[in-house]
Amino acid sequence: GYYHSQISKDTLEELKQLSKENDVTLFMTLLGIFKVLLSKHSSQTDIVVGSPISNRRMMEFEPLIGLFLNNLVLRTNLQGTLSFKELLKNIQ
Repeated sequence: GYYHSQISKDTLEELKQLSKENDVTLFMTLLGIFKVLLSKHSSQTDIVVGSPISNRRMMEFEPLIGLFLNNLVLRTNLQGTLSFKELLKNIQ
């Protein structure tokens, strides 16, 4: 199933600022939030999320038939008492 939600402009700006302060991308900050949420709801500390990535580095491959996507495994161990800022330093 799907769950749809919107983030207010103010919250988005705060998330961008948090990302900037911690020298991470907005994607990494949102991934960290998502992983903490998954950990809390599943009572698990070893959280693995797959993220689709494109593997086309050369423009010549753009017109080829088919979509080349791979899933990148992003694993984080949330065991212990990490602060969210500490988590952001270790997010992958």
